Amino acid sequence: MRGIKQAGRWKVVAARREPFPDRRRDRFPRGRYEGVFLGNDGEDWMVGRMFTGASMTDGFDPETGDWWRSAYYDSPSQEATAKRDAAIARYFERASEIGLGDGMFQQRTNEAVDRHLAQLVDVSKVYDLAAGWDEVDPAPGSNALRSRYFLQSARTAKYCLLGELRRTRSSCGIDLTPVGFGVSVHEAYELVINATGPIAFTMGRFRYYLTYQGTYHNDARTTPSEQARRRPHPDLDRDY
Repeated sequence: MRGIKQAGRWKVVAARREPFPDRRRDRFPRGRYEGVFLGNDGEDWMVGRMFTGASMTDGFDPETGDWWRSAYYDSPSQEATAKRDAAIARYFERASEIGLGDGMFQQRTNEAVDRHLAQLVDVSKVYDLAAGWDEVDPAPGSNALRSRYFLQSARTAKYCLLGELRRTRSSCGIDLTPVGFGVSVHEAYELVINATGPIAFTMGRFRYYLTYQGTYHNDARTTPSEQARRRPHPDLDRDY
């Protein structure tokens, strides 16, 4: 399923389903689910199961709107990031149970979640941003680790930074960082999700940022319409 759809009160962030259930029904005993979806509503997350012959809107309790046989991550005592991480992990487990989970599936799911988080706050009027991160204090004699993107729409830049945050959180050394130095994983995600302009923060040994400063990617495939959609900050000089 492509794009974000609605299932009751849940926005469907990611979903995967057996492509030809009617042709291979012997794989699914009575009551056996054939697909999974990951839903979000504010800070709450859930993992729903789709059953043979059921549509995305079947299976809801008509009185409460709750999806039957699902896992919910909606504890008010948990941080949003912890609930999201737990829901994604369960989503992968549920998909693997019916043979739909693999490395590419997990990658595509993580990218779908990043896209969803990047559009939660409206940045349509924000000037183009460049995303990046770099190592704060590299070892003597070594090259500092870093990654930087070209200027892109604010929403795309946030998506890129969320992806870098996800890929580097296990290697940034936050567990070895003294208390009070930099931000937590949850605080880092909240800063990027809620960003409506340039930001910079340190998590572990890496510094992450969104900035108006930068250059655009230009090559033979860059079309006039793409150039026309660019929105550089008017007070900053750059190489276009």
